[in-house]
Amino acid sequence: SGDRIIDQYNFRFHPVYLGNNIYFADYNHDGFSECFLFTASDDSIFLNIVDPLGLRKIIINKRFVDFRHRAPDSTDPPSINPAGMYNKNREDGLSDLIFYIGAGFCLQPRNVYRYMIKEDSLHKSAKSGASITYSVLTDITGDSVPEILTGLNASGNFGFDFPYTDQYLWLMVYDINMEFLFEPLRLGKHPGFLDVVPVRKGNICSLAVLNTHAGTDTNEKSNLHIFSPEGKELLRKPFSDYDKTNRCLLPGKFPAGVTFYLIRNCSGDIYEIDGDLNITGTKKIPEIEASQKPLVTDANGDGNPEYIFNGKGTQSIVITQENLEDAVVYRHNASVYPVITRFLRKGFPPELYLQFSGHCDYLRFEKNKLYYFKYPYYAGIYLLIFGLLSFLSYIQKIRLNHRRQTMLEIASLQMKAIRNQLDPHFTLNMLNSIGGLYETVKNRQKADYIFGKFARLIRDTVIISDKVSVTVSEEIEFVRNYIELERFRCDNRFDYSIEAEPTFDMNLEIPRMFIHIFAENAVKHGLKALPEGGMIKITLRKDGNDNLIEIENTCPGDMEKVPKVDSTGKGLKIIDEMIDLFYRLKKVNIRYTADDYISAEGKRWRKISVVIPGSRV
Repeated sequence: SGDRIIDQYNFRFHPVYLGNNIYFADYNHDGFSECFLFTASDDSIFLNIVDPLGLRKIIINKRFVDFRHRAPDSTDPPSINPAGMYNKNREDGLSDLIFYIGAGFCLQPRNVYRYMIKEDSLHKSAKSGASITYSVLTDITGDSVPEILTGLNASGNFGFDFPYTDQYLWLMVYDINMEFLFEPLRLGKHPGFLDVVPVRKGNICSLAVLNTHAGTDTNEKSNLHIFSPEGKELLRKPFSDYDKTNRCLLPGKFPAGVTFYLIRNCSGDIYEIDGDLNITGTKKIPEIEASQKPLVTDANGDGNPEYIFNGKGTQSIVITQENLEDAVVYRHNASVYPVITRFLRKGFPPELYLQFSGHCDYLRFEKNKLYYFKYPYYAGIYLLIFGLLSFLSYIQKIRLNHRRQTMLEIASLQMKAIRNQLDPHFTLNMLNSIGGLYETVKNRQKADYIFGKFARLIRDTVIISDKVSVTVSEEIEFVRNYIELERFRCDNRFDYSIEAEPTFDMNLEIPRMFIHIFAENAVKHGLKALPEGGMIKITLRKDGNDNLIEIENTCPGDMEKVPKVDSTGKGLKIIDEMIDLFYRLKKVNIRYTADDYISAEGKRWRKISVVIPGSRV
């Protein structure tokens, strides 16, 4: 702890690429892991074993493993991948190291090895040109002795006459003595990849093989296979629903389960497939480098392995359970992948140690003890939101009911105005007057005109009967027809004018029958009270930002002595109630004033000024 250097071990030759070529395992079962490190000179590969915690010394130093061949145009180091430790049937309890060495353009070595540490004895597989990409140590024969499964790459670097040339893909399984379990089977040709995992069906363990052809030869197909431990093909199915250069096979349960996983691409899309090659489910993990095998280690100390993938790019890792669930992403933002090992301290959960070129990170992968508290938390949030929405719904319902009631009250007031306008007395008088005109031929044209106005008034009343508000334009047209008819009834004793400035907005909404009530009062209580007739003027203009409607009419000199004929005294009361209800409905504060004045000719006028507020900037 404390990131202190407690010791240093020096080796003559440089380690090869540290990503896979350093390995930790307790081969002598003393409770401390030893470090297995491969180094390389210009022409040789060496194994070094250090016990930094128990004996605190180098156990094996520069043990020759194999010759290293160099290609003229390549500086690629050999790829060395430890498959695991084997200690079955050893009386001393010591374990042997199983690993492979792969070479690309350098061609050799391409072999699997077993190093018996106590005996200092090295077993090597037969000469082969197959390009091994990974190796897996697992028992597929049921004898409790593991076999070595290998993934391959048909890179096409060897000629066709070389044993197990990389011009083809080979299904190759080795026993613990580095002999072939069965004669290698040729499955595909260059370019291509072969991935293999064990899969169980009952008590029988078989091999699930993904044979990927990455070339343009249409005669070569990509297939999923099931092989027996004896190398017999049991099942084959064409398969192409994956990224051929970014894929990975993993067992459903480590080291072998009844299903296996195919990671289809770098996006983390996964198929779960059974021993009959049927897709039984799908999964999804964060983006990874799907062409690289994950590190398998018990990251949280629960006795089950976890997978550690390199994230897409180089700046993250992805950790999952062995069933590819509970994926987490750790972003280290380094430009290279770290060397990852487990860090154990007495009394503490296991940690992951990530070593970079200039620093290190410690991670702990474990279940959050408060994880399940999220359910009551989410339930509480849901109930809170539900309660808030219910409250808002209740308030909205009240507002809608209030709005509906307001509309009904406005409609009721407007119906009163309509009844005043279209009462039987008014209607019968109009019909009688129009009928009288039709009695003489010379008045029939006038009768047609007046009847048209009357019909238009009736029509507009019916059409807008279901409306609470109308535009100023519609209301003015209605009022014009009404005044024309009243003027006809009074034998044209009075005149009228309606003028609107171009800047006045005729599309403003106002309560239905609003201007009509003022006009009706002007006619009934002003103009009809003047034996010599009079004048009514309606002017629509802008007053600053407001809209102004003025209704002016001549009236008798002494307003207190005006006869109350046809007056119900309810007109202005209806107006006041209508304004109040319209404000509650539309939030438009209409107001009006009534003033009397004497004109230059000495006539008394009454002016109603209606102010409709304009928009406020």
